[in-house]
Amino acid sequence: MVGTSTDCYQRAEGRYELMPGILRALIDYRVPFTTTTKSALLHRDIPLYAEDARVTDVLVMTSLDSLSTWPTTKPLPTSAMATMERWKPRSAAARR
Repeated sequence: MVGTSTDCYQRAEGRYELMPGILRALIDYRVPFTTTTKSALLHRDIPLYAEDARVTDVLVMTSLDSLSTWPTTKPLPTSAMATMERWKPRSAAARR
């Protein structure tokens, strides 16, 4: 697992961009892995996750704050529906 006790796509990842190198190493050694995050930075590395998935087992999990369409009292950083919409084309590509 990558980032099991903390999110591997924390704020510093945007600056240091460590995950692409980690994902390339996992590709090279064909290491099965799981990633859990709620960061939009995950989408930057989708091509690497797809490449990993061609050589080993990969599971990517993300969480949604809510599926509610009702207005919230505080704006959410990323709406659940927007997150789901971003995943639609990627999910279809992964099933091919």
